Formats: sequence, structure tokens, C-alpha cells
Amino acid sequence: MPPFARLIPWMVLAFSLAAIALGLYEWSNPPFSDEQLKASTADTWEVAASTTRVFVVVFFGLGGICVALARKATDIIMQRASFAAAAACLVTLMLFVHNHVELTQRAANLTGQDFGLFYGLL
Repeated sequence: MPPFARLIPWMVLAFSLAAIALGLYEWSNPPFSDEQLKASTADTWEVAASTTRVFVVVFFGLGGICVALARKATDIIMQRASFAAAAACLVTLMLFVHNHVELTQRAANLTGQDFGLFYGLL
């Protein structure tokens, strides 16, 4: 395995941990007030939904790369780091989808809108 490939799981793990911290902050401090959601879902909910879609694609891809690296790893440290990074990506995905569902439910209760399939992500 090339030397730069050994750094990928560590970088993904750091990136995922930073995203988890951001997601936990968003969970404890919702991004929009009720007044903002009532005033405009285009400026609030739609922006958050777009961001969630990007996070899903990015962390699903990074997690897949880390699983592939773990399967190709020749030493146990590389394998464990890759699996840890993939697990962190999964936690990040779950956290951001949870935050999106909470925001969608709030917006639906406040505006009476139906946001579509899978809370508007599809």
C-alpha cells in the first residue's frame, strides 16, 4: 500500500470527529428559531436539507473508502484505524440525519407543509 494511503484513515477519522462535534452542537442548539422557520422554509429548511444531502454523500463515500482500505490493510494498526474511521463516518451520518429529521418535524409542525419522502431528502 502506498505511504499516502496510510494517512487516509487518520484524516477521515479527524474529519469525522470534527463533523460529529458540529453535529452534536447542532443537536443541542438547533440552527433556526421558530420565527425563522415560519418566515421562510426556502432560506432555512431547504439550505439545511441541501447540506444534509452533501454530508450523506461525502461521509458515505469516505466510509466506503475506509472499509476498502481496512480490507486491503496488511497491518493491524492500519486496519483498526480504517475501521474506526468508517465507524466514525457512520456515526456522523446517523447524527446529521437525526438532526435533519428533527428540523423537518419542527418545520412541518410550524408551517403545516409536507416535506416529502424521507423527510425531504429524496
